[in-house]
Amino acid sequence: MHELGTARVPLSEQQKRMCSAPGNGAAAQMIVLLEGPLETPRLWSALDKLVERHKILRTVFAPAPGSRAPYHQVRQPGLTLASQEADLRPFGAIRQNEQIEDLIQAGARLDPSRGATVQAWLVQLTDDRRILLLSLPALYSDSLGLKNMVRELAPLYAGYPALPPVSQYAEYCEQQHELLRRNHAAARAGRDFWQHSRWREVPQLSLPFVGNDSPQLPFSPKTVHIAVNPTLLGELAESTAGEFSDVLLATWQILLGRLSGQQEIVTACLSHGRTAPAWRDAIGAFARTLPLYANLHADQSFTEVVRQSSQARTNAEKWQDYFPASTTAFISPAGFLQEERLPKLTTENISFSIIWENLPSERFQLQMRFSQEETPWVDVAYNPDAVARPVAEQMTRRIPALLRAAALHPEAPICTLPVMDEGERRRVLYTFNQTRSEYPSHSTVPALFEEQVEKGAELPALQYQGQVLSYGELNARANQLAHALGKLGVASGSRVGLALEMSADLVVAVLGILKAGACCAPVLPGDSGEGQENAASARLCLVRRQSAAALAHPRSQTIEWKILQASLPSEAADNPGRARDPEQAAFVGDPDQGAPIRHQDIINAAHFFRRRLGGESGPALQLAVTAPLPGSLSSLFPCLISGGLLHVLDHEVSADRHTLGTYLRRHHIDVLCATSSQAQSWWGELSAEPMVLPNRYLLISGEPLAWEFADRLRKAGHCQLIQYYQPAKAPFYSCTFQLQDDDARCWSPESVPIGRPIANVRACILDELQQPVPIGVTGLLYLGRIGQEAGQESTPADSLLCTGDLACFLPDGNIALRQRREIPPPRRVPQTEEVEVVL
Repeated sequence: MHELGTARVPLSEQQKRMCSAPGNGAAAQMIVLLEGPLETPRLWSALDKLVERHKILRTVFAPAPGSRAPYHQVRQPGLTLASQEADLRPFGAIRQNEQIEDLIQAGARLDPSRGATVQAWLVQLTDDRRILLLSLPALYSDSLGLKNMVRELAPLYAGYPALPPVSQYAEYCEQQHELLRRNHAAARAGRDFWQHSRWREVPQLSLPFVGNDSPQLPFSPKTVHIAVNPTLLGELAESTAGEFSDVLLATWQILLGRLSGQQEIVTACLSHGRTAPAWRDAIGAFARTLPLYANLHADQSFTEVVRQSSQARTNAEKWQDYFPASTTAFISPAGFLQEERLPKLTTENISFSIIWENLPSERFQLQMRFSQEETPWVDVAYNPDAVARPVAEQMTRRIPALLRAAALHPEAPICTLPVMDEGERRRVLYTFNQTRSEYPSHSTVPALFEEQVEKGAELPALQYQGQVLSYGELNARANQLAHALGKLGVASGSRVGLALEMSADLVVAVLGILKAGACCAPVLPGDSGEGQENAASARLCLVRRQSAAALAHPRSQTIEWKILQASLPSEAADNPGRARDPEQAAFVGDPDQGAPIRHQDIINAAHFFRRRLGGESGPALQLAVTAPLPGSLSSLFPCLISGGLLHVLDHEVSADRHTLGTYLRRHHIDVLCATSSQAQSWWGELSAEPMVLPNRYLLISGEPLAWEFADRLRKAGHCQLIQYYQPAKAPFYSCTFQLQDDDARCWSPESVPIGRPIANVRACILDELQQPVPIGVTGLLYLGRIGQEAGQESTPADSLLCTGDLACFLPDGNIALRQRREIPPPRRVPQTEEVEVVL
């Protein structure tokens, strides 16, 4: 152990923070490329002189007697530099890189109290090319300090007789502590500035597809280059009366605010910390991270944000000496860094240039880095333990898009500036909506059902409570009802209220109403609001006895089902042939806001599910439904228009999982349609008894499923799980997600995604200005039909409908639901080109 100096200088605030951070033993490292006929002894001599000039490079940290707080203890000049050499000329480039990586890892952690304070490896690559790998404790230097080492190393190698005196880092530490102890006006103003800054009150940024990394993992950020036009940057700086750094900081803050959905954000800005000219050429840990608060009002212009960002950064740097870096818990997932790159230095035919450096820093998720030099460059650094590279690359494409928009409209409100490039815009509007698929769009539900009757009238069509109706019998009963309704004044386009529970009668009633050319207006027993309005708008209502009084309305005729059913045998059983218009409404929800479901929509959904469930080939599909109207309509018809057998389960069967399991086994059910609440009631509790599931598919609608519950369902049987999303007001504009081994969990959605739109349905996620939002950003989910003919554009009647639910696109095109809301906002979208044009 070498002799230590007697002066004990306390650590700086920056050093204290580094000591308390995870991975505080990591080293600062730098690779310097040396080109030319190098004289090795002169290089080692220059390094010795460099270490001798700067006391921080020969400092150890040990607690004073009776204290746990470490102090600077400076070694006397001596063997504080460990220098070694390696000759890699015999090896190829790949082997050389592997050897260099091994040296970097070997020097990544240093304990100066046990040996040399600085380690240097001189590695010869060719006759005239060498690299110098320097490793030193992170407490010794920041990025600018490493560059200052190379600035001095070149003239020291050249043998300049004398370099100007240099300020020592220990002097800075003493000055800093004296400054913090003072109570003069400037000190009070500085402490008051940080105490009253709003950065402490702002929630941490929550960015899409950005996870939380583990502090125990090594922090090794990677970078993605951003293609930024320097001319455009200069024009923006001129038009906003700011600097390059101000424009980029404002752009970064706007982007972070848009992606997180937060108006108030905090960005971690790295300052070089050299607040006095004397420290400019010094070596030491001066740099510190400062919180920059921004309040991004939607109606602010880009120019105003530039001024706000510039002022915030100026104030933070002005009072940075009073920022309590070692005591605060300030950590921001998003940072901003302006770097200074050292140009190539040449002396005596030897050039010195820094080609790589790595300094331990506070962990971040994303950080914008830039340098304003002859050729400005911009990067986004990301933590690979928290951010996937595709997410970082997507971020880098959004920055130029935002800059271009700001250059065109610097005074426009920032909420109107697009943050998507053309590629991402096409993905969310078009690529994710390539759902066109052929189906019998010129037919009607009764016509397709009657085709199945002609193919096999004797085949079983419907089973309920042990009773089985063949296709011929079901068709005859529905025809008789259609003729009876015609005598009651029901004509083409009429509405017929329907207040029947899930039963065989419900299926007969739906078919009969559609065959009569009318439209079903469901009124659930005990319903109010929308159900009462449907009853009021209906030509007549079919009800059970117990609900007749509750649903009676002076403008509509209420008929008890049993009374009407008793008169049906006297009606004709032939097909009435009234429903022949595929554009005619077959089902209607809220009569005020009006989202009529056409025959086309029902057929499209039915054909989609028939294909998804494998009903087009092989044995007839056996499908069991439990849900009430209106959601069950889409699950009734895949069977009835493809020759399958529909099982309607009553409450007695569906309420008990043991009874349900017995039924599924006995009848070899292929597909079970249920709500997520029913699935939770059946299998929500852990049980030693195995889950009884259908043979092929479990189709669940309602609230999104939790991943844990979905995994239990998937692992419990051989059937596949399909999540089926139905918006409350437009159940046929829906989405599905089928869980696979390679599901979308890698993007960390809170629950199982609702998936992609079904065939011939499109989805858009829009902000409050009804503009498309970027991938991962939450907005209102809109669904609607697309044109049925190739190249056909949507018409005003085909405008999208707002589901009222909050959702976001995942990068793979699936949709993650963030929140279901009972009361949707106004549902129709104005006719804008970006939303209404369909490929």
